[in-house]
Amino acid sequence: MEEVKALCQRPDLGVNWADPAHWRSPFYRACSHDRVAVVEYLLRDPRVNVNQAQNQQGTPLNIACQDGFVEVVKLLLRDPRTDVNVADVYGATPLWISCQNGLLEVVKLLIVFRPDTLNMWTVTVPGTALWNNTTALDIATEKGHGQIAGLLKDFVAGPHLVVNSLKKEFRLRGSVARLEGFPPTPFLLCILGLTSPLVSRSHSWGAPCAGGVSFR
Repeated sequence: MEEVKALCQRPDLGVNWADPAHWRSPFYRACSHDRVAVVEYLLRDPRVNVNQAQNQQGTPLNIACQDGFVEVVKLLLRDPRTDVNVADVYGATPLWISCQNGLLEVVKLLIVFRPDTLNMWTVTVPGTALWNNTTALDIATEKGHGQIAGLLKDFVAGPHLVVNSLKKEFRLRGSVARLEGFPPTPFLLCILGLTSPLVSRSHSWGAPCAGGVSFR
């Protein structure tokens, strides 16, 4: 990591230089090898082209989504410069390839971070190897990824409901993880203002919990 920092300080080195054979920039390589710390550091540099594509597999987001590198995907989606709808040479967008590969967590991240810009209806590009005129929902259904297909259908029907539900899910995961091994009891979850998936909907807790969330 120190070597990366030192190289970035050299004015004679272009941060977006790509090898002539495959057009892979240092940032692309970091994303494609799941180097989370390097990706996080390079994203702080305004000179880095976060959408610089490799000659076949698209942008850094394309390859991170394709391979299911969840932490890298998170970092890329948090950066406003990242374009979520760029297709690779085969015609697949990050959402499309995630649906084809059955990567539910990646699909959730794309929806949560970019609900207003995510193009649900992009089909594989005509004239490319993958072209079959299918949307992300089509390919998820075709490959038998039922959870992803159901999530996309719900997103189309009620985007805000799905986004809010996923945000709550991610908050729950993060908050429970911070409990350092303590079980997520209803009391602790109530303090956090989160709805517990472990509590039956038929069980009444009376007053709403912190943050206005009730277990009822």
